[in-house]
Amino acid sequence: MKKNAFRSLLSLLLLLLLLPGRAQVLPQALTPEVVGMSASRLERMDAFLQKAIETQQIAGAVSLIARRGHIVQHKTFGFQDKEQRIPMQPNTLFYIQSMTKPIVTAGIMMLYEEGYFELNDPVSRYLPQFEQAVVGKYVEEGSEMKLVTEKASQPITIVQLMTHTAGMLHGLGSSELDKQYVQKLYFQPHKTIAERVDALAALPLVDQPGASWHY
Repeated sequence: MKKNAFRSLLSLLLLLLLLPGRAQVLPQALTPEVVGMSASRLERMDAFLQKAIETQQIAGAVSLIARRGHIVQHKTFGFQDKEQRIPMQPNTLFYIQSMTKPIVTAGIMMLYEEGYFELNDPVSRYLPQFEQAVVGKYVEEGSEMKLVTEKASQPITIVQLMTHTAGMLHGLGSSELDKQYVQKLYFQPHKTIAERVDALAALPLVDQPGASWHY
């Protein structure tokens, strides 16, 4: 069970995608001071967000601050749709894109603190499909581009996943490898997270694990 739970969270870290989820409902603190926080300092957050709206940096925001298992503040500011004048709601959904990564990484580090794994553990220990990782590059062969691969010189580690040094791509560039990532990850249907992880494991790395940083 312990290994399976970690494998599931590691799969999420690998994907680095926005996935909808449900937060656990926490009880409301009677006052901020009950959990060791300052009501006056929390008001600074209100002023900061309100100023950002007034200066048109953002249309609206939702703040949620919790400590010691209790919600200290949960407020809405501005609009979720400024043009339609729809007020922000506490349960408004946000398309947070890359901000999913620090959330998942925080979960990974909580498991690390509980002793589930070591940061330098090979990913293949939990996801065996990454054991045969290869590094690829496209070279010109006549009028065509040919993919040439070689076996990765070392295993991909968990800490490399968290620091963007595993040799994987996001598909944001214009290289042939970027195009391959886009085709395999974004244009092919995947019914499950496991299928998407399998597709990622089958793609060549752009560089040796730990050799360079790639978003």
